[in-house]
Amino acid sequence: MVGCHTELQYLARLELYETEKPFLANFKVSNGARSTNHIFEPKPVFVEDGHGQPFSLDVNGFAFMKHETNLQPEDFSDADRVRSVYVDEINQFVRQKFPKYTDLVFLDFEVRRRDVSFLMDKLNKYPHAQPLRAAHVDMTTEGARLKINLLPEEQIAVLEGKDFERLLRGPTTDWPLAVLDYQSLYSGRDTACNDNIFVDAPSENFLLHYNEHHRWVYLKDQKPDEIYIF
Repeated sequence: MVGCHTELQYLARLELYETEKPFLANFKVSNGARSTNHIFEPKPVFVEDGHGQPFSLDVNGFAFMKHETNLQPEDFSDADRVRSVYVDEINQFVRQKFPKYTDLVFLDFEVRRRDVSFLMDKLNKYPHAQPLRAAHVDMTTEGARLKINLLPEEQIAVLEGKDFERLLRGPTTDWPLAVLDYQSLYSGRDTACNDNIFVDAPSENFLLHYNEHHRWVYLKDQKPDEIYIF
């Protein structure tokens, strides 16, 4: 099987989390308060190449597809251009590939650019978001509700959320994205609700505990026209 061996950061299975909910404050705290109670442990995993395999949103929780954009890599630094051009491209793509989704609402986007000092300088405030090392689910149902409540009132009837991930330049061998096959997840045992706290809004996501049966997948040498949907 084609793939690679690596390590992922999992939330440790501790008695602490039986009485205290995991949390992370994404800002500087004061008065001796803790910014987090996270304790992670690195675990070895095999991540298989997903090329040529029939993954689907309904079965695996993710899919790999082809999608071209008219934007250039530098255009993604322009939020107005992303909202005026790229969002419309994605909306058209979703309506074509997933016709059951009729009402589409854009939530937000983020550009990640790994800094050369990433992992070496933990105190650095990077101009762009960096790769995430911890195994996680972006939002819980409550986290999605909190996010949706920030939308205008006429747009809050959103029932399902989808993420799209693409490369701006490629192919890449540098910090590729790995996704977990939902069928290998024991949701009651492998997940921990986490308060993900920002200055302007609270959020909630899942952190994952290690399970040797987890099946991780990625796109080896991903190209800019290959996208993840999850």
